[in-house]
Amino acid sequence: MPAQMMPVGHPDCLTGKTFVISGILDSLMRTDAEDLIKRHGGRITGAVSGKTTFLLVGESCGRSKTRE
Repeated sequence: MPAQMMPVGHPDCLTGKTFVISGILDSLMRTDAEDLIKRHGGRITGAVSGKTTFLLVGESCGRSKTRE
């Protein structure tokens, strides 16, 4: 993704936040999304848990990730 289209934020704006990415994202490659989150202090995990702050859901998301 070109630099001018990348979201901008304080370098530590995602510190303490945990993300799970599921499915195919429309605007970012998964690796780009992971790099962006990590660069801003966030953490990536592979499974939803009580520690998950955000679930990024793309097309063809696994159903188990969105169940309550």
